[in-house]
Amino acid sequence: MAIAAAAQTASSTAAGKQTPAVSQPQVTPQFDLDHYQFVLLRRGPNWAAERTPETERIQEGHMAHIHRMAEAGKLLAAGPMGDDGELRGIFIFRAASIDEVNALAAADPAVKAGRLKIEALSWSGPKGIGAKYAERIRQNPGGKGTMTKYHLVLLRRGPKASGESTPEAGQVLTAHLWHIRRMMDSGRMPLAGPFDGDGELRGVFVIATDSIEEAKAIAQADPAVKAGRLEPEIHPWYSEREVMPSDVGAFVKILAGEFLMGSANGGDNEKPAHRVKISRGFEIGKYEVTQQEWEALMGSNPSRFKGADLPVEQVSWEDVQHFIRAMNARNDGYVYRLPIEAEWEYAARAGTTGDYGGTGNLSEMGWYSENSGGKTHPVGEKRANAWGLYDMHGNVWEWCQDWYDKEYYKSSPATDPQGPGAGTRRATRGGCYSYTADRATSSSRAHPAPDARYEIIGFRLVRTPK
Repeated sequence: MAIAAAAQTASSTAAGKQTPAVSQPQVTPQFDLDHYQFVLLRRGPNWAAERTPETERIQEGHMAHIHRMAEAGKLLAAGPMGDDGELRGIFIFRAASIDEVNALAAADPAVKAGRLKIEALSWSGPKGIGAKYAERIRQNPGGKGTMTKYHLVLLRRGPKASGESTPEAGQVLTAHLWHIRRMMDSGRMPLAGPFDGDGELRGVFVIATDSIEEAKAIAQADPAVKAGRLEPEIHPWYSEREVMPSDVGAFVKILAGEFLMGSANGGDNEKPAHRVKISRGFEIGKYEVTQQEWEALMGSNPSRFKGADLPVEQVSWEDVQHFIRAMNARNDGYVYRLPIEAEWEYAARAGTTGDYGGTGNLSEMGWYSENSGGKTHPVGEKRANAWGLYDMHGNVWEWCQDWYDKEYYKSSPATDPQGPGAGTRRATRGGCYSYTADRATSSSRAHPAPDARYEIIGFRLVRTPK
């Protein structure tokens, strides 16, 4: 299913039959979508900016109505715009029909008072919207979440929009879809999807940034926008982070390849730098394993810093083996394990040769001693590396499968090195929130005992199909 508006305006034939742009992969990306209803809340005929006892009473009723709809499981996301335009906010519903959504929205006190008016549209978006939000509402009725600033991009029909099926339209469509896929995989676009029908509004992006300049750059880099087939309308938008689809536990496919492992400029245990071939692809966790995931499987949370989306820590290498056995007992078609050091560094470098495998700027990519405030942070808050992996630098050190040997690189195999055959310590990688930048590089190595439990050590998983 095509995820965004150009799929409905650029071509009327199947996306997979188009001739892709030369710069794009020769396949059309796939998206796992669900059906929702998207409501735009605009200024109504009785809108007034000034605050009075009457407007305060209406606002209180408006917020209570939002909470009731969320508790009923109908409203999945809601939030106000951060500018002073005609568009004041949005709702995202999962209901039986547009008629039901219109009835729910029309019962809002702000709509009844004429302060807001509604436009309800059928919309397709990523699966899982509002799942964590709904769980929090169930567990803590009446509780308040923390609002996060995003940018909402409404995609309107552009001046060069056309329903004609041409090779050029197919190229634009394929390039448009790959732009969305890459932005979603990087975490910078948590929501994207098309509106049903053939109206002026074609689709929507939600961009995870508080910078209007960055939001504009991402929207304007879209090939369908560049081609004039779509025209972006950008608004600052506030919503709870929990409404975004949760892909904690998601895995990223890493293809086979070669890289330069170690560092000529690092510590003695990082030398010599040497070529390594990874002969088989694998999947590695997009994020460090969270406390929510650990507790769901193990029934306890050993971490010092508590939080569902924080990385689990104070788990030994031996503890992690128990977690892995429990994961494999699910028989979900995969074999789970820790990464070997070579796999970890290959994924961390992500095709780069510098110390930090993405922007090259550690402050943008990881939590370390200079920016962490002396604690761990929710996974995925910093930028991903070039292959879409988060927190490979900092936050918590990550256990690897290997035994540790300081001299191993001097005699390790050039293809798929598995680490020493025996030892007394296990390898960890990536640095942590309390260590300096030089310990958070792609090549940095540490070596705790396998039974050690420290608040600075967590892990991420690798999996391969059975």
